[in-house]
Amino acid sequence: ALAKHFTAMRGRKDLRPTWGAAYQDHAPLQEQKEALGHAVRASYFYAGAADVAALAGDASCAAAVDRLWENVVEKKLHLNGGIGARKRVTYRDKALGSSYEAFGDAYDLPNQDAYLETCAAIGNALWNERMFLLHGDAKYVDVLERTLYNGLISGVSLGGDEFFYPNPMASKGGYARSKWFDCSCCPVNVARFIPQIPSLAYATRAGADEAYVNLFMASDATLTLKSGKIRISQKTDYPWSGEVLLDIDPGEDGKRFALNVRVPGWCAGRPVPGGLYVQTAPPASGFKAKVDGKEFAFTPVKGYCRIEREWKRGDRVEISMPLETRRIKAHDAVTEDRGRLAVERGPVLYCAEGADNGGSVLDKAIAPDAPFALGECEIAGNRYPALSAPAVQAVRGADGKVSRVPCTMKLVPYFAWCHRGAGEMQTWFPVEPADSIAKPPPRAGGKR
Repeated sequence: ALAKHFTAMRGRKDLRPTWGAAYQDHAPLQEQKEALGHAVRASYFYAGAADVAALAGDASCAAAVDRLWENVVEKKLHLNGGIGARKRVTYRDKALGSSYEAFGDAYDLPNQDAYLETCAAIGNALWNERMFLLHGDAKYVDVLERTLYNGLISGVSLGGDEFFYPNPMASKGGYARSKWFDCSCCPVNVARFIPQIPSLAYATRAGADEAYVNLFMASDATLTLKSGKIRISQKTDYPWSGEVLLDIDPGEDGKRFALNVRVPGWCAGRPVPGGLYVQTAPPASGFKAKVDGKEFAFTPVKGYCRIEREWKRGDRVEISMPLETRRIKAHDAVTEDRGRLAVERGPVLYCAEGADNGGSVLDKAIAPDAPFALGECEIAGNRYPALSAPAVQAVRGADGKVSRVPCTMKLVPYFAWCHRGAGEMQTWFPVEPADSIAKPPPRAGGKR
């Protein structure tokens, strides 16, 4: 009741002066049509409103958070799952005021200048988890997963002792993680959030015999259904492998319940819900399931492979998802990504760093049909799958003319960038180099 009251008090201009969009006070929630203002405050407010919608049965709150979620996912979400594109925004409508760490206009999705605070990624993850709990649809977990594997864990070093505040999509060099910040919200928020991740992997439907497998991670879980407890043991090397084994213990043979296993959007041709990002060559076939060694035919229900049956101890569900390299295209209204494509493998976004590519990546292009080879990289003592592809570099000669020089680009997981020096980084690759990105020839002494 208190949460419902707080939600209803936002934007009440008839009661007091407004604090503007920065404080989510520019309009009552039910009147909002667009995500505005400080992205962290917004995502936490939306998460709370989703809880009010679910627990208080408030249909007006549900309609509002649905509308705002669609606005973010279709117009204001970066490919790494980050939100809050701008360090500071002054809105054209003076009544909205200005805001820092904020949502910008629709399709305003910069790369080098992207802000994308780590705390906003955490807020986005928590909001999407609440949206799943409200609606039981896998599309919300798709956004949650994208945020987890990319724009959220990029905010902490692999050693756990250095942090990004913003998480840009490209860098000219010179940007690095810090040990601490005067405003220390991101490090402590990471430390608070990461222990919550196991609780996001599974779910049950209240008062029903339905279990959900949302995230793929080696784990053992005990879930309480209407008919009693069940156990699920999951074995997988996801996201580096698309193979998942689920061993089911129903507690007693013959117990009937539905097991809903998420079919990730990325293996069904949809990197995100809506049309903001699309795969240039969606897979002909993706997610496959076997139950006790037999192929299981299914039609997805709200993005899930639903297996309803009488279970017995020792039953096994085998999931197979092809981890093919996919090129991603942004909506044409995203001006900074026109003529560019990104690269993903499964749910993991890839980037190129100067450390692997002769010091520069911003002057290189990868053709739309370039073949990618799978290899390996070592970063901070960890080994990860790496990708390589033929590319072209724009080189400006001493006479000022630009030539195209064949080269090879090596790509590594985006979340692991900036562990080998604060060099250049790129996620959206031009499909052909422009003269404007060509660098001058080396000066005497070998330095540019």
